[in-house]
Amino acid sequence: MGLIRFLLAYSVLVGHFTFFPTYKLIGSDTAVEAFFILSGFYIAMIWDTQYNSVKDFWINRFLRLYPAYFVIAATNLIINLIDPGDLKNIFTFPPLMSIYLIFTNATMILQDWAMFLGLRDGHFHFVANFQDSSPVIMRYLLIPQAWTLGVEISLYILAPILFFKKFKYIYFVFIASILIRVYLMMHGKYDDPWGYRFFPNELALFMLGAVAYCFYSKIKFDSNPDLYNLLGKWLMTLIIGFIFFFPNISAEYEFKKGLFYLLIASAIPFIFYYSKSNRWDRFLGELSYPMYLVWALRIDVVGPFVRFFNLTSESAIGVVSYGYVILLSILIHLLVERPFEKIRARFRSKKQQAA
Repeated sequence: MGLIRFLLAYSVLVGHFTFFPTYKLIGSDTAVEAFFILSGFYIAMIWDTQYNSVKDFWINRFLRLYPAYFVIAATNLIINLIDPGDLKNIFTFPPLMSIYLIFTNATMILQDWAMFLGLRDGHFHFVANFQDSSPVIMRYLLIPQAWTLGVEISLYILAPILFFKKFKYIYFVFIASILIRVYLMMHGKYDDPWGYRFFPNELALFMLGAVAYCFYSKIKFDSNPDLYNLLGKWLMTLIIGFIFFFPNISAEYEFKKGLFYLLIASAIPFIFYYSKSNRWDRFLGELSYPMYLVWALRIDVVGPFVRFFNLTSESAIGVVSYGYVILLSILIHLLVERPFEKIRARFRSKKQQAA
C-alpha cells in the first residue's frame, strides 16, 4: 500500500501549497483521516503478529516515530533560537501552558490538545476552536502538523486495551466513537476541530482499519493467490483513481469522503496482500512519514534556488518545491530512519518470525 500512502502524503503537501491547484487530489483533511484508517490496520496487524510484550510494542513505536521528528523539530528549534520568532514568548505564558508546550514539543504526546487550548487576556482556557485564542497556541508547536501524531500516539497508548483478547471489543469501540461524533454534531460541534482532530471522534477511523485487519486475518489467501492478487491490483487501481479524480466527482463533499473511507477500508486486506512483497512500493510508503513532517521545515532552500536560476514560472517553482520536499524525505529516510530499523527489529518477538 506504499503508493497509496505516498499519494495521501502528497495530498497533505499539495493541500498546504498553492502550486498545481488542479492536482489537489483528495485534500489534506481527507488524506489525514485516511491515514488513520491505514494506521488502524497496521497497528492491529503488528500487535497481533509481532509482539507479546506491551513494553516492546511501545519502544518499537517510539523508534518508528521519534527519530525523524527529533531531527526536524530540533532543526526548527535551532532556527528559532538563531532568529527568535513567536517561540521566544513561550515563557511569558501562564506556567501550566509553558510546561505543556515544552512537554508536547519534546514528546509529541497530547499535541492534538493544542487545538483545544487557548489564551484569553493572558489566562489559560479550553476553547471550542483553536483560532479562538490570542495568540493561537498551535503556532508554538515546532512541527504544527504533528498534532496528528498526538492523535496516533493516543492509539498506541490505548492499543493494549483496544486490542485486548483478539480484538473482541473493537466493534464496541467503533460504535461508541460513532455515537460520540453524532452527539457532538447534534450539539453544533461538527466542524474543525471537533469533527477532525478530536481523538474520541477519530477513534472510529482507527477501529475501521482494525476491523479491516480482522477480515484480512480470516481470509485464506493461499486458497487462490492469483485471484486475490488480481483483486488487490484492481482495487488498488480503483483507490488511486478515486484519489486523483476526487475533486471532479459530482457529489456532496462529506458523501465523497465517507464513501472513500468505506472503500479504502474494504480494499485494504486485498491491496496489502497484493503489494506487501513489492520493495519499491514499500519504499514509497516509507517516504510518506518524513514527507508529511518535512514540508514545514523552516529552512528556505527553494527561495535562493529560484532566485539564483531566475525562475518565474509558477509551475517550475512548484516542481522545485515539491522535488525539494521529496528529496529531503528520501535523505531523512535513508540517513535517519533506516539506521533505527535494526534496533527496532530487536524488539519484535519471535511471533513475527513464525508469521
